[in-house]
Amino acid sequence: MSGAASWKVWVIFAGVFLAGGVTGGFVSLRVADRLVERGRSPGQFAPRMIEHLKGQLDLTEAQQSELRVMVEASWEELHQQRKASRETLQALSREIATILTDEQRQKFATMQEAQRKRWQQMAGERRGSGPPRNGPPGAGPGRSEPGTPPRDGSPPPPPR
Repeated sequence: MSGAASWKVWVIFAGVFLAGGVTGGFVSLRVADRLVERGRSPGQFAPRMIEHLKGQLDLTEAQQSELRVMVEASWEELHQQRKASRETLQALSREIATILTDEQRQKFATMQEAQRKRWQQMAGERRGSGPPRNGPPGAGPGRSEPGTPPRDGSPPPPPR
């Protein structure tokens, strides 16, 4: 093969490779958007996991029933662990606030609010929809009721 023909083959090969990479990138973004749209509520986790495993492993009805119990129990355990972690962080914040001066408590509250906003922004970016809303529709951003801990995993504000 001549030098010019060899060069053309390599350019074509590189072009095909690049086109495949670009196409793969767009496809993966589309798949990621679909996953974000679905969310991850407790009612969706078990059925999705069971559907996935059923398709991959050709599960029987009995296996699916057993799996459903296992997955739902695991989801509940994870939920309880997350709740316990949130309560531990709230207790820590209250303890920290007890040793601070009034001025330090105000600064601490500001720091926590900034962290809460960062968490909300990151959660919104993961969902592709801006900051999350924890209250009922129309209630605006923030917590749904006073005294209710935030659902975004951020620590609570210190007691006043």
